[in-house]
Amino acid sequence: MSDRDDICELHARYNHYMDSYDQDAFVNLFTSDGSWQLVGGAEKHEGRSGLAAFIGGLKQAAGDNRFHHCVFNEAIDVDGDRATARSYVMNWLFRPGERPRLTAFGRYSDELRREAGEWRFVHRQLDCDWLERRDAAVPLAS
Repeated sequence: MSDRDDICELHARYNHYMDSYDQDAFVNLFTSDGSWQLVGGAEKHEGRSGLAAFIGGLKQAAGDNRFHHCVFNEAIDVDGDRATARSYVMNWLFRPGERPRLTAFGRYSDELRREAGEWRFVHRQLDCDWLERRDAAVPLAS
């Protein structure tokens, strides 16, 4: 597989692990000093323990709700063992007994590094262009 394919696979695994709240697998997508940040908010999660707490909090807040993230229009630039990527993301909420609904649309900006032959996020930043007004029962799971 090419570097681009590997990075697209990293993006796909991120979505699947976040949506299934697979804490260990999610954290392993990041470098040991990796971080996730929401632009325009105070939300930044750093290091493996911070990222694990992030996913644990999402799982607890979600209850019976499920989320499905869809990433697309990936623009990837590779320079040796470092890369940057930009992509769009949509987030769908599935509540029991309700129709699915779009809850967020935004852009990811990624800094990536290849470690031991695998691409990992050094920093993943989400900039929401549109975010549904949320009540306390619906966590930010983007």
